[in-house]
Amino acid sequence: MEKLEPRTNRLQLRLEGLHKFVTVVST
Repeated sequence: MEKLEPRTNRLQLRLEGLHKFVTVVST
């Protein structure tokens, strides 16, 4: 699980960035 933590964190960060991008484009 410890090895998966960094991978999940990276994916979550990417997803958050995408969500922010969509929000900016939607506005």
